[in-house]
Amino acid sequence: MQGISTKTHGLIDYITGAAISMLPGFLGSGAKATAIFETAGMGATAYSMLTDYERGMVKVIPMEAHLAMDAVSGMTLMAASLLLKDEKPQVRCALGCVGLFEVMTAAMTQTKPQPDQRRNRAAANEPAAQRLVEYAIGQ
Repeated sequence: MQGISTKTHGLIDYITGAAISMLPGFLGSGAKATAIFETAGMGATAYSMLTDYERGMVKVIPMEAHLAMDAVSGMTLMAASLLLKDEKPQVRCALGCVGLFEVMTAAMTQTKPQPDQRRNRAAANEPAAQRLVEYAIGQ
């Protein structure tokens, strides 16, 4: 099975992060659901920027760890949809559906970028910590 490429997954990450953060305004959700949506959206965007894939900015988080975080985030959103009984049905449905989308996307995504998609293969083979230090000191 081919699956979703890491490059496509990166695009999905940034779009989903922004969309999740905007959902409370569209749905008129309560304070708890708003906090959950905004935290999930900002968190997904932040760890996407730190992921070692084509769309990452500071490549320190391995793709496998990123996918695990996506799955945990998705399961948390699904759990919130079941636990927030005081929210409107459409808010609870959105929490559950976004959560399921995150889990399914994580499950269907490849764990390694295709070799021809890597811009700088030498840099890709450096340990993540070394790349972070070089980034931090501007080399």
